[in-house]
Amino acid sequence: MDLIERAAGRPLKRGGMPWFVLNIMGLFNPLIREVAAMRYLWNRPHGIEAAEFDRVLPDFQPTEPIDAVRASLSGCGQLHGPNTGPLAPAKGSAITA
Repeated sequence: MDLIERAAGRPLKRGGMPWFVLNIMGLFNPLIREVAAMRYLWNRPHGIEAAEFDRVLPDFQPTEPIDAVRASLSGCGQLHGPNTGPLAPAKGSAITA
């Protein structure tokens, strides 16, 4: 959440929902049912080995997390103001606009 707040440049409302509520909602909504089925991804650390990652995506170029979050927020129409488009660099980023 801190990274998203930094990318958005403002504090966000925080809230929560118990998992059992998602399970009940999943009885009526297939998408919510699938979100609830992937609960283990929220509760268990996971990752991919570097060698396997490089084999699958040999030309991958990493993006700074703050830049990726800012581009996602912009693409969803959640960033407003100057220098907030999908290609806008993060404050303090080595990238210059």
